[in-house]
Amino acid sequence: MRFISFQVIRRVPAVLVAAALWTSACAPADGRPRAYFEDPDLQRIYSRMMEEMAPDRGWERVRYIAFDRVVDRGGPVLDRRSHRWDVWGGMYRMAGSSGDQEIVAVIDTNDPAEGERIWLDGELVTDAAVSDSLADRAHSSFINDTYWFLMPYKWADPGVNTVYLGEMAMDGRPYEVAELTFDAVGRTPQNRYRGWVDPETGLMAYWQHWRTASDPEPAFTLAWTEWTRHGPLLLSAGRPDSTGYSRVNFENMEASLELPAGMFEGPEG
Repeated sequence: MRFISFQVIRRVPAVLVAAALWTSACAPADGRPRAYFEDPDLQRIYSRMMEEMAPDRGWERVRYIAFDRVVDRGGPVLDRRSHRWDVWGGMYRMAGSSGDQEIVAVIDTNDPAEGERIWLDGELVTDAAVSDSLADRAHSSFINDTYWFLMPYKWADPGVNTVYLGEMAMDGRPYEVAELTFDAVGRTPQNRYRGWVDPETGLMAYWQHWRTASDPEPAFTLAWTEWTRHGPLLLSAGRPDSTGYSRVNFENMEASLELPAGMFEGPEG
């Protein structure tokens, strides 16, 4: 894969107001596609992408999502964080490393500092300040890693401003491109993203990331590859760069309409 030329074919400026994904108030009663956006081109692109990824409103129906985010940082051991998420209830479990210790964090993503349970090397953390600090770090991991894993599903989230940029070419192939900026949501609202949708598959083929929206060039351009279906969702495992190397990958992916028992119990859960 190569990412060299970016040619604008057609540009349609339109700033849209996002609608929440996990509510059904805007769903037409007659089964017509949900109205995500006012802009007809963006509505067309996103409706098709959602139908390809999560037919029959699978994104609204999914109850449980799990995955491992695996990063090659150049050392002898891969950096792995394991995530389990009760999408409806907000409970979340992260297992990974904290320095030279193994951490397991169970938090409520709706209120991360209330009633969290943190274990280091299997021992419950009883110091409130340390527990709160680790819970905050776990919540940051949740925000970061789920966005890397699920970004195409989140174009219409509250607080996201999605703009249709039109058709653009990458190395001679046309894509339909949307740009995402943010209100005061998340930990890094200054970020900017672009999603490049393949008109043949209807799926997001590449994404670009700007650390600050005003930066002239993106910090990275990565492909979204290895799409496979897991329950109601189509999920992508690879994020290769222009050489084909994927430093960030996703493994042990799950998506289910039911919440498995015991997912948010103790450190061995």
